[in-house]
Amino acid sequence: MSEATEEVKAFALAFQEVLPQVLPGVTMAEKARALGVSSSLLSHWLHGRRLPRPGVLAALRRLAQPAQIAGTVRLGEDFARAERLLLAARKAPCCLRVGACACGGEAAEGDRRNGFGGQAADRDRRNSAAADEAECCTPVFLATLPLAARTALLWNLGATLHEGECGSLVSALGQNRMNPEMEVLLRSAESAGRDTVKIALAALGRD
Repeated sequence: MSEATEEVKAFALAFQEVLPQVLPGVTMAEKARALGVSSSLLSHWLHGRRLPRPGVLAALRRLAQPAQIAGTVRLGEDFARAERLLLAARKAPCCLRVGACACGGEAAEGDRRNGFGGQAADRDRRNSAAADEAECCTPVFLATLPLAARTALLWNLGATLHEGECGSLVSALGQNRMNPEMEVLLRSAESAGRDTVKIALAALGRD
């Protein structure tokens, strides 16, 4: 089998620098669950056997506390470097492995379970669902996360979602009796300057 390209190796090293800084103290298995992927897929990214979609790094930013990124120059720089290297790696020639493309092209039959390509099964799409907020925001998914990851994700969502989106999530959390989670989301939204009246109306379906 051929070696990973230099671009893929460079991204893998950068990713290895970023990941331990996000949710420090949380295990790699728990971080994988927070991203909505399997531990094996996370390992592939770390070791340069696969490339994630750009949305994975965006999801990691959401998991990192805003104060954590603002409080350390290194983390912000590491994120920016990883994003640049991922873009370069995904543009590089697809020569990672015989019959398997690291960036999501046509994969060999035996590798389809870990591929991102167009003919991958729908279940494989869940492995890249960290880029899809709708997937990550479901109460069922949130309930599977460790407390630290769940709180960090909800806090960052509250600071980034629009009032209508926030209201929809508040409604879903309320229906599932996830009151502490709903409180974290609302406090974050309020601290980010969101209109709580609009959020309440959206939660009631009156937006």
